[in-house]
Amino acid sequence: MRSGEGAELSRGLSLYILIATGIWAVAPLRACELALVLAVDVSASITSDEYLYQMQGLAEALEDPVIANALVKEQTALTVVQWSGVSDQDISVPWQRMLSPEHVAEFARTTHALPRKWSGGYTAIGSMLKFADRLYLAVPDCRRLVLDVSGDGIINAGVSTRAARNRLIAKGVTINGIAIDRRGDAVIQYFRADIIGGADAFVIPARGYADYVRAIREKLFRELIKPSS
Repeated sequence: MRSGEGAELSRGLSLYILIATGIWAVAPLRACELALVLAVDVSASITSDEYLYQMQGLAEALEDPVIANALVKEQTALTVVQWSGVSDQDISVPWQRMLSPEHVAEFARTTHALPRKWSGGYTAIGSMLKFADRLYLAVPDCRRLVLDVSGDGIINAGVSTRAARNRLIAKGVTINGIAIDRRGDAVIQYFRADIIGGADAFVIPARGYADYVRAIREKLFRELIKPSS
């Protein structure tokens, strides 16, 4: 065998081994821009219809073409958490990367059909914030860390919200909220004072659950769509 033929055979064999063993070098994926925890209130104050409003509203917002495109562009990591009492926090949809429109559509379908985890518990928002603290360990490559809290009540159990909030902020997490107030502004003011924090944090008010679809879409737009200057 001539030396040139031997070199070609060697290169071909090396290529075969790389492909067969899954070590084929490809261009690295762009780093994750945003890790977003979607924390949904399922405490006793939430009726069955109100739970459905939350999940339907979230799914419809994710299906919005502009939002879906931004999620993919940002290589966003999403997870859904249901929360209620002191020990009632559930990772209902584990972290998933939005790498294509199909990923977003599947995540929206899963969210829409998500069974409710609890129905009669307390409102332990501080305990939920403490629970969320460790979730970001699973997405170390994401540049922005955001926790979205939706709820219609004020803490009545568990650890202090302010202490748990401050720990998250110290780790670089931004906490945004959807405050669902049926009458008045008590929940909105509570979220502003005790829940939200971090870079560019905000609260979106929802006037009852029928307004939740509009509120969750507005919240995702603000987090994902950078205004043109």
